[in-house]
Amino acid sequence: MNIGCCDFKTYYCNQAGHGVTPFNIYKGIPYQKGYGLFSSYFSRYGIPLLKYLGSKVLSTGKKVATDIYLKNEAPKEAVKRRLKEFGRTTLEDAIKKLSDQQGAGIVKKRKKANNKKVKKSKKVREKKKLKDIFD
Repeated sequence: MNIGCCDFKTYYCNQAGHGVTPFNIYKGIPYQKGYGLFSSYFSRYGIPLLKYLGSKVLSTGKKVATDIYLKNEAPKEAVKRRLKEFGRTTLEDAIKKLSDQQGAGIVKKRKKANNKKVKKSKKVREKKKLKDIFD
């Protein structure tokens, strides 16, 4: 018994849509955030650090350009002086950030004491057992 191979090929090709569809299909986002070790540390610590250092580098570069063009200072001396200032201010900011940290860590919640259930007397239990609609 030979079933036409072409029938299956055309069926699956039609099902796939040939890459051209008359309607939009949701394909998802192009980049998905992962939960890997590198991606979590990079997104938590790396990106804020890059933003901070990037803004400091830009402001230092602007100050160097100002020293060179407006104050007619030698470029080598201006860069050297501003890099020392950059290092000093960055270190001061880091120390300030570390000294401002506060907190007591994670505080565990106390578990509630289990209230022991009061045992019912035998008479009460026997009365409940005796109640029956057919008696």
